[in-house]
Amino acid sequence: MSHIQNATALRVLLTGAGGQVGQVLQRGMPAGVELYAANHHMLDITQPQQVQSAFALFQPDLLINAAAYTQVDLAQTEPAKAFAVNRDAVAHLAQVAQAAHVPVLHLSTDYVFDGSAKAPYTEADATIPLNVYGSSKLAGEQCLLEMHSRALVLRTSSVFSATHANFVTRIVQLAQTKSELHVTDGQISCPTPASALAETLWALVRRYWQNGDLPWGVLHYAGAPACSRYAWACEIIAAAQQHGILPHAVQVLPTQAGSTNGALPGHAMRPAYSALDCGRIQTLLGIKPPSWAQALHCMWQR
Repeated sequence: MSHIQNATALRVLLTGAGGQVGQVLQRGMPAGVELYAANHHMLDITQPQQVQSAFALFQPDLLINAAAYTQVDLAQTEPAKAFAVNRDAVAHLAQVAQAAHVPVLHLSTDYVFDGSAKAPYTEADATIPLNVYGSSKLAGEQCLLEMHSRALVLRTSSVFSATHANFVTRIVQLAQTKSELHVTDGQISCPTPASALAETLWALVRRYWQNGDLPWGVLHYAGAPACSRYAWACEIIAAAQQHGILPHAVQVLPTQAGSTNGALPGHAMRPAYSALDCGRIQTLLGIKPPSWAQALHCMWQR
């Protein structure tokens, strides 16, 4: 288990440290934090005894749960695994953290919505997931908020970085061997840079450290503006070519929303529209949605 120590620090336990967001969180750790970063092999959150032992050993002041089952299509055929990580493990984390008086920051998803809205979803809108993944994440949210009085669920959308499996890396990978990509002009969402999401989580940690409190409950945080998968793919290809990631021209062609997407096949139903309204986090905490296009270019400039 990675242990990054500072003297007289806030002790933070990070689960899911090996994932996309977990790794970025470790790189951006602020001063004054003593971080215990645990990946799945170090701490299996589906094993209650391991969770209890981690809390007893490290005695954290705050828990960030970045661990999740995120295989949207595969979840349709193995729902037990999805619910074991996204619901049952979260329930046990909540139980142990509540008993230890440790607040929890927990990541969730826009896939808790059904996509029927005509405007960005607020935290108060009805949650009606369309697939097993979304259902398991919603169940985890509900368990956490019912069992823990100081828990903050941060819903986000379409997280991306230069590493790990995500829409950006998959588009670039496909474009390496193709001159033409067909991408749905539906699935409107808010692409979110993992770097910005990590910065926001650390901002929440700092606020808790300074004030001893946070707006517990649910907050939305995602990139701006909302866009279709097709529009996002066009920007990805343009940025990749500009920064020398792609050596040849690639044409991105739209397919109609709801039609079969040959380039990016999938089996689980996804919301056609899952843009998140991030007005509440901006009003309460002054945190603005990041520009995903700007972050995309910055990501490849490094």
